Amino acid sequence: MSDGDTLIRFLANDKAFPPGFRPSFALKGGYLLLATSPDAIKAFRPPTDSPKPGGDVPFARFSGTSARAYLLAHREPLAKFLSDAGAGPEKEVLTHLDQFAAVLELLDRAEVLSRGDGTTTRLLVRVRLAKPLKK
Repeated sequence: MSDGDTLIRFLANDKAFPPGFRPSFALKGGYLLLATSPDAIKAFRPPTDSPKPGGDVPFARFSGTSARAYLLAHREPLAKFLSDAGAGPEKEVLTHLDQFAAVLELLDRAEVLSRGDGTTTRLLVRVRLAKPLKK
C-alpha cells in the first residue's frame, strides 16, 4: 500500500488479529512510523520547519487518548487474540486491558525527545496529562 511517495507495509490476518488491527510501518518525511493501521500513517504530517540547533527533536510519540479509545472499542476481540497467543485466560486478560485503559485515562500523550549541541545528546520524556492534577 502507498500514500503518495510513502510505501506503507502492514500485516493482515482476519482470523488472528482483532478487527481494525493491521500493524503497519513506514518511512515518511524522515520519520520511522509504527502504527496499528495504515490509516494512522496516512494521517501523519511531518513537521515542515527545520529543527533549531540545540532544540528538541521528536524521537517517539505515544497517544494515550488514542490507545485508550482503541482498547475500549476492541477490548473483547483483543482479549481473545491475546488469550489465544498465550497471555492467559480471556477473563483475566479483559481485566488487565480494563486496568490499562483506566491508567491511560490520565495520559493525553507522551513524547521522547532528543536534544543535542553537537557534542552531547540528551533524551527527554515529556508527558501531557489528560486532566489537571488539581482542580
